[in-house]
Amino acid sequence: ASMMCPSLATLADGTQVALGSGGSNRIRSAVLQVLLNLFGFSMALEQAVRAPRMHLEGSRLSLEAGFSDEALATLRERWPDLHAWPGTNLFFGGVHAVERLPDGRFRAAGDPRRGGAVAESFG
Repeated sequence: ASMMCPSLATLADGTQVALGSGGSNRIRSAVLQVLLNLFGFSMALEQAVRAPRMHLEGSRLSLEAGFSDEALATLRERWPDLHAWPGTNLFFGGVHAVERLPDGRFRAAGDPRRGGAVAESFG
């Protein structure tokens, strides 16, 4: 299955964000987690894209490395079929994003899970 999830969002300060990921059914959870990182945890764009991810499919919860031991223990109690990955992995999507700040400047984040890169010369 192939899906698309190009997404646009506006943060409370007026920053506009465009993001998306190629792939399959894990696109939704990847894009949602980046948006949650931006809105709920006030992360900078690059930090939000690079943060560890999880994906729930059926009863299996897959987690990237980087979650705290406490979070991992709590999640393992609730989802016994937990698969902990040893690092970051393309399995969790490759979200690329760009934001337009209220002053008109742009910032971008390329997901290293999908070989993403950013040209620093735009402005």
